Amino acid sequence: MGFHLYQRSLTNSDSIELDYLKPIRLSGENGLIANFIHAHPNEDLETWELSLSEIAELTKTKAENLCLIWCAQMEDSGPIGVSMVTSLTGKSNIMDTEVLIMQKPIRHAEWDETYGETTPVKIRYPEEQKAEQMFESVLVKGGISNLHHSWKLAPPKMQIGGVIRS
Repeated sequence: MGFHLYQRSLTNSDSIELDYLKPIRLSGENGLIANFIHAHPNEDLETWELSLSEIAELTKTKAENLCLIWCAQMEDSGPIGVSMVTSLTGKSNIMDTEVLIMQKPIRHAEWDETYGETTPVKIRYPEEQKAEQMFESVLVKGGISNLHHSWKLAPPKMQIGGVIRS
């Protein structure tokens, strides 16, 4: 489970095809957030947004039309929630970083832990699903100070999440 980088292609107006590239770690000393903050040592990171092109650069991925997919499972045997990350924004403090993940849910009955790693994944977007967005906040125990940080995930300061339908 976690974040995975895919290359995407539009097959028609309501479906896309995803080709698996690699897993992406959000947390940890070599994770996406730590690498992003280390790549901007003298910049004000009061608020920031991490684009797909920056994710490609930080993960040394040479591909275009990237797509970041987040797979989450609430229980060991429960269903896997799959979503396409549309925005990764944050606020970096001295000791920690707050991250807000905006995402579009993908309803794909056959998705499992390895789905798409060997064959392309085709996803259709029903009309009622195109406008739906969800957001979730996480906290990473690492910030802009020069001190050693664990860069581990922790409960966010405000435990919020939501769904926006329009």
